[in-house]
Amino acid sequence: MDPDFSYDPEPEPGTDDLLKAFDAVRLRERLHGALDRVLDQVFVAGCDDLDGEIAALKAERPEHPMVTATNEFLIVRARRYLELGPRAYRLADAWTMPPADWTPRMLAGVQEGMLQITRRRGLRRERPFEGLSLGDLTRTFAVLHYHVDRQRMTQAPDGRTLQRLSVLHATTGNGGSIWALITGQA
Repeated sequence: MDPDFSYDPEPEPGTDDLLKAFDAVRLRERLHGALDRVLDQVFVAGCDDLDGEIAALKAERPEHPMVTATNEFLIVRARRYLELGPRAYRLADAWTMPPADWTPRMLAGVQEGMLQITRRRGLRRERPFEGLSLGDLTRTFAVLHYHVDRQRMTQAPDGRTLQRLSVLHATTGNGGSIWALITGQA
């Protein structure tokens, strides 16, 4: 053993808590990395060329260079839902969404929500979702693995009441705002 090296088996007061916090941060980073790899595999499942689809979406709307990857991801997944329908989408989805016990009325609301997402509604304040209830939006985003975290009321440019809903991804915790002119609660 090196004579200049000494080992003190008793850590200084407070060191133990610092080491636990450091280990927790390292563990969280490792878990997030593993989760990102799994999510990449899950999200790409059923989509032959996700990068190509996102590039095509951006080419459709070059006047909006600040479109986020999350919005593009939502549009790709909404298109996939519309292509497959609820039953086939459920079979391909990691969380088997939408649930088999949702009523035709609930699925119709999700269908309309997905259609509006593909039309880039609700992703910006200037183009809110329209004609959907709060339940329709909650279910639509649940199918996409997001949950509504907070709601705020604000004024739309035309004077109508606008809802700003904060949504968070159920596994990553990433989120953002969606905008809607809410028609009801159902």
